[in-house]
This record gives sequence, structure tokens and C-alpha cells, in this order.
Amino acid sequence: MTDTLETLFQCEIRDDDQRRRRWKIRDARLLHLPRHADSALEGLELVIRAVRDSQWLRHAAALSNSQR
Repeated sequence: MTDTLETLFQCEIRDDDQRRRRWKIRDARLLHLPRHADSALEGLELVIRAVRDSQWLRHAAALSNSQR
């Protein structure tokens, strides 16, 4: 999921001396997008896993693409 967010927001990524990762969003306009609650994102992840486990791969792919 981190890779998807890094790609979506085109972040500048750097690691500090203590190997902590820092992200900076290049386009400030993206900061004003509507935010979703962590629980909503977690729920979407759970649904994607359940659909994938049910072998509904086309549906799982569609849901995964909606996160991007």
C-alpha cells in the first residue's frame, strides 16, 4: 500500500540517519483532496482480501485499482 501511495502522490522519499523514512508531497494541490478515515481504508483492504480469497480475481483487481 505504501508503494501505491508513493506512486499516486509522487512523493520525494528520503531516509534519515536513523533509517526513518520521510515523504514529501511535491504537488501541494494534492494536500487538499478529501481524506478517508483509516477505518474506511482498512475496511477496503479486508474486502479486497476476502474477494481475492473467494477467487473473484477480476473483482479483487478492480477494487485494488480503486485504491490508486
